[in-house]
Amino acid sequence: MTTPKASTPKGTQQFRLLWQLMKGHRLLYSAAVGSLLFSILFSYMVPLVGRAIIDLVLSDKTESSEALTRYLLQLMGGGAYLKEHLWIGAIAITFFAACRGVFAYFKGKWAAMASDGIALQLKNRLYDHLQHVPTKYHDKADTGDLVQRCTSDVETIRMSLSSHVVSVSNAFILMSLAIPLMYSLDPKMTAVSFSLILPIILFGFFYFQWVKKVFREADEAEGKLTAVIQENLTGIRVVRAFARQAFEIERFSGPNARYRDLNLKLIRLIASYWTISDLIAITQNGIVLMVGIYWLSIGSLSVGTLFAFLALLNLILWPIRQMGRTLTDL
Repeated sequence: MTTPKASTPKGTQQFRLLWQLMKGHRLLYSAAVGSLLFSILFSYMVPLVGRAIIDLVLSDKTESSEALTRYLLQLMGGGAYLKEHLWIGAIAITFFAACRGVFAYFKGKWAAMASDGIALQLKNRLYDHLQHVPTKYHDKADTGDLVQRCTSDVETIRMSLSSHVVSVSNAFILMSLAIPLMYSLDPKMTAVSFSLILPIILFGFFYFQWVKKVFREADEAEGKLTAVIQENLTGIRVVRAFARQAFEIERFSGPNARYRDLNLKLIRLIASYWTISDLIAITQNGIVLMVGIYWLSIGSLSVGTLFAFLALLNLILWPIRQMGRTLTDL
């Protein structure tokens, strides 16, 4: 008697399939993620340099007890030297921003190359499969739906692999680096800065649950619409021979209207997601600003630290908000 194997969760099967599809392209994806890491590191350098200049160069202090700030000042010639040559700070910020752009470019390029290769491979496999299935399968299958599988559905996978796989890595790396970095600057301000991060994550999760059904319905409606168009164009001579144009137009209007309605519903859900997440993100920025100004007034926070927290917070808010949409597309 054999013991039945435990069923693998559907989500696990899907991500395992994605991992198999990446075979032969994983090195490019690794290079894209590596470029992403450097892009994030250079992104973080810009607010840190700004903080060092505001707190140490534009004030009476020229030295800091923090190792990272001391290292940045040494790179720019030291606090006293930088105070007399302030233009070096502007060049440093421009340099780090430029480096961020270069690595962001290679991140996008290598991820796009990998996803295009996977899409090519997937289309070839799918088309080859359709050539070898039994003919009775084609008798029952919806031709328009098969056309959509070979075209727009593969394109959806390509776009997801091109941007969203990297987006997941982006959010994970940003959070992993931001928390210890911000904690080293000011533990209390870190707690304030992340007070609404959990609600944003939870809202993205629930949004994923709401919208995935509508995404599937819209995709199926598009397949039915494509089938109607394909059948009509294939038999256009028969349609005209029997003067069935009006019937075919009426037959087309139903699937077309349903596809439109589902797309409008999807657009409303997406608009609601960005509106609500924008509200939460703006509220989070407002909390940091108000608390920071209060602590500035009592002398427990510096202007440069507040500047750094606002800049770092805006760097991590967008990828976190994007996760709800990313999960849905994946």
